[in-house]
Amino acid sequence: MPIVTTRNQGEPDLDFLDGLKNLGTLLTVKELARILAISEKTIYGYVARNMIPYLKIQSSVRFRPKHIAQWLTRNDVSTDHERTKKRAQGH
Repeated sequence: MPIVTTRNQGEPDLDFLDGLKNLGTLLTVKELARILAISEKTIYGYVARNMIPYLKIQSSVRFRPKHIAQWLTRNDVSTDHERTKKRAQGH
């Protein structure tokens, strides 16, 4: 079960995102994989395809929590779906 949750339909869990933004340390691949409930291999794939914001420190890959929270918000499909649905309904 992913740690990233939604409160109501299409509404991201702002407490989770705020908590992530306020983490003071860089995240490792292992830590981010655990937080997002996906494999480390998937994270490395995202990095290789530049699909996720990351830092390269020599051979190590790290992630700024604030950038990951923003990335999650930008890539929230349920939010995009809700916006599209509202536009189609004339709201």
